Amino acid sequence: MPRWIGLFLWTVACLGRTEAEPLLGQLIRDPAHPDRLSYAQDADENEQPDPAFLCGPGGPEGFLYGDISGGADQETVIQQIAEHGGNVLYLIAVRSHGGDGGPTENPFREHDPRRGLDSALLERWERWFQQMEQAGITIFFLFYDDDVDLWNEAAIAPAERAWIEGIVNAFEHHPNLIWIVAEEYQESFPPEKVRRLAALIREADDYDHLIGVHQLPGTEFHFADAPELDLFAMQLGQGVDTLEEVYSSCRQAVEQAAGRYSVLLAELHPWHADLLVQGDRATVRKINWTAAMARVSGVLHLGTWETAQDRRPPTPEMLADYRRLHRFLEGIEDLNALRPDDRTLREGKAYLLSGATRLLAYLPEGGTVVLDLKDQREALQAEWYNPRTGERRAIGTIAPTEHRFTAPDASDWLLHLNRP
Repeated sequence: MPRWIGLFLWTVACLGRTEAEPLLGQLIRDPAHPDRLSYAQDADENEQPDPAFLCGPGGPEGFLYGDISGGADQETVIQQIAEHGGNVLYLIAVRSHGGDGGPTENPFREHDPRRGLDSALLERWERWFQQMEQAGITIFFLFYDDDVDLWNEAAIAPAERAWIEGIVNAFEHHPNLIWIVAEEYQESFPPEKVRRLAALIREADDYDHLIGVHQLPGTEFHFADAPELDLFAMQLGQGVDTLEEVYSSCRQAVEQAAGRYSVLLAELHPWHADLLVQGDRATVRKINWTAAMARVSGVLHLGTWETAQDRRPPTPEMLADYRRLHRFLEGIEDLNALRPDDRTLREGKAYLLSGATRLLAYLPEGGTVVLDLKDQREALQAEWYNPRTGERRAIGTIAPTEHRFTAPDASDWLLHLNRP
């Protein structure tokens, strides 16, 4: 039996869902670390699924209907992400009927939910999804926008079941896909309805894609013990406008997960969007790296390509920063085993992840840090990684003692130490 098939069967067994097997390269829960994401593949042949980290545009929410700023269309957005960077795109299927879109922003024939799905529209979506798959862009697919008022009774109506099943059946063949039940679900559904919808998606999906839900701001996931849901699409809101607050909020959410589900920073409102309008690439990048050091499974940049509130496309440099973050982290084979580290830092400002043979320290303002490396017990290879350019600067072999490191300049740097 090929190794990847055995890996897939093991993955499904670990998750307790023997009825479905993932596609090659599909995003899955890491069997050894269920609160982290992996790809259903073993490209580096280390007998473990390859780690996944998502970083990319958190919009435009109206992508599927061409509600895009900057004069771009859907293919332009995909091309820009493919060319410059990012591996995820946030989009919503139903934005009408009380949502943030116009009356035509839904996938129904003549925009009438009673008439079923519009097959011609789904064919257009399929072309874009194929392009996204080829470019390595995850489809972060939300069924419902906030405040949508369609089938808001607790039970699932036949017409609602038909459209959910129809969407799942149309697009489940894409490995680069995450299902999200709703944005700010509390604005439309009671919790029991969310669980029923997630169960329906699970039942209809032949490949067991990840399923999550988005909430109003807060770090507590309302479905922590719900087996129907794998992922918390977290929103942080007013008052979270420093790196320290981003880190502490993300860290709190991850600790509350306690291995039961993945946490993804899906929205930082309004700070992320304000920085986009200001063109503040540096602070956006620092937010994304800081959240990653808190062990979230991904970060989406709110406001990109949105037409509301004077928002705009991300710059090519912002997109490239997304790419450097997710590629660096996905290149760490034991990424999912690393944990936030409060003990090693003795002096200076940094956010740390560490494990048995590796340590990552992100210095958002450069400077000097003192690290106590005694727990590593053996010599480590050290290097600086530049999040702005991708440059690597070798430091050399470091003994497992207390050591002082000074960043090459006053910008942000990542210190990477690992046992060869």
